[in-house]
Amino acid sequence: MKVLIVGGSSSHRGGLEIFCERAVAALSLNRGLDVRSMPTGSAFLTPRRLPSLLLGLLRLARELVIRRPDVVWIQYAALPDLFYLVLAKVFFVQVAVTPHLGVAWRSRRHPLLRKVSNLLLRCADSVAVL
Repeated sequence: MKVLIVGGSSSHRGGLEIFCERAVAALSLNRGLDVRSMPTGSAFLTPRRLPSLLLGLLRLARELVIRRPDVVWIQYAALPDLFYLVLAKVFFVQVAVTPHLGVAWRSRRHPLLRKVSNLLLRCADSVAVL
């Protein structure tokens, strides 16, 4: 089974990136799993950093076509991470989402952003809460 873990950033190392590394290491212990990870490029997103998000989405589309993972496990830390969810569902791939949100996250505090994120989360096949 091919698992693609999507989340974190290659330019902003922190807790989410460490979580992704540990998840890859733990899942890789199962010889029946082929586990890879891919950063999203959505951390601290500003208009100037928008190209990194778009490149990340293109990388995911390439992975979905070439490698065809069985499951995409998305680490949701900011609303743009859910664009990866939508893209994976367009390719008919099973998607699990783990929210890494606190009460201070804008996408949880702001009513419109909360509504949009809840709507997008409904596209996931499963939500894995830690």
